[in-house]
Amino acid sequence: MANYKFLVYTNPVAGREEEFNQWYDTQHLGDILSIDAVKAAQRFRRATQPASAKADYEYLTVYDVDTEDPAEVLAEIGKRTKDRISEALDRGQPGLMWFTEVGERRTS
Repeated sequence: MANYKFLVYTNPVAGREEEFNQWYDTQHLGDILSIDAVKAAQRFRRATQPASAKADYEYLTVYDVDTEDPAEVLAEIGKRTKDRISEALDRGQPGLMWFTEVGERRTS
């Protein structure tokens, strides 16, 4: 089984950030984590400094996914969430990226 990091970049609709975060934390993460291949999730908010490039997204969620077929997991995410997406989520093009490990995790 391959281990992936699935990165999802998102933005709230202007003026609806609190609603967006409430939905994401209390509903959306649970919907995604109910998929067997999805093992963990952690959310991040963009830091304001230091910045080396213009950022198009305010939020990042990193999912740990164990699968041989990321497309299958993405299809399952679509099925489970299609009628459960908050109106507070900016539905412009979200950033979706899959990464695979190229080396062991190192620590200091």
